[in-house]
Amino acid sequence: MTEKIRPSEQAEVDKRPIGVKTLKLMDPRTVYRLYGGDFAESPVFVSPKVRGGPCDDCGVVYRPLVYKMGEVTKAHHYHKEEGGIYYDDAFGDVESRLKIHKLLLAGWDENGWVANVKPTTTLISNSNVNGYKRNRPTRTPSVSVEEVFAFCQCPSCSIKELPDHMLNEGLLFFERNHRILPVRKDDVEDFLRFKGTSGSFQLRFRKTPRGISFSSI
Repeated sequence: MTEKIRPSEQAEVDKRPIGVKTLKLMDPRTVYRLYGGDFAESPVFVSPKVRGGPCDDCGVVYRPLVYKMGEVTKAHHYHKEEGGIYYDDAFGDVESRLKIHKLLLAGWDENGWVANVKPTTTLISNSNVNGYKRNRPTRTPSVSVEEVFAFCQCPSCSIKELPDHMLNEGLLFFERNHRILPVRKDDVEDFLRFKGTSGSFQLRFRKTPRGISFSSI
């Protein structure tokens, strides 16, 4: 579930440092079938790594969280050492943040979607647990999604400079493993030579001031 940020909280959130988090775009029917929750009509952004299940510490049953631009996502649970929403800090100008985006996409599952997020509550420290320093992402109980970026998943784009790799519009490829990947329109033929039998193009997308919009091809 997501919720609108309260006007009384917006000024405080605006002061908080920005971070980056990779997301996975999935078909709403698949999300509902696998994880339950509220049914959506359009594709939904969810946590890329969480499979869902009961927490070993408290028994709370959790599932991948849903993220929407301009809204707040809250974790199902969080503890001193685990849980909450994980993301990476990003400091400096836009160019610096884009470099971090590229590193994230290279190091994580390449789903093609990265969000700028801000914590809406106190951060949870991961720097020292049980006497050992741990190099882990920042954690927080909830985040506000400031912006979502799309990166073309055509193989040829992986060797290009990042500004050419980032998309404001394109087509959506529905993989059989439930991921939905963004692809530049001009790169469709190249992409199909690589993944043509693993799914199909079903929708187009466009980035707007209010988020990512979807329409039929």
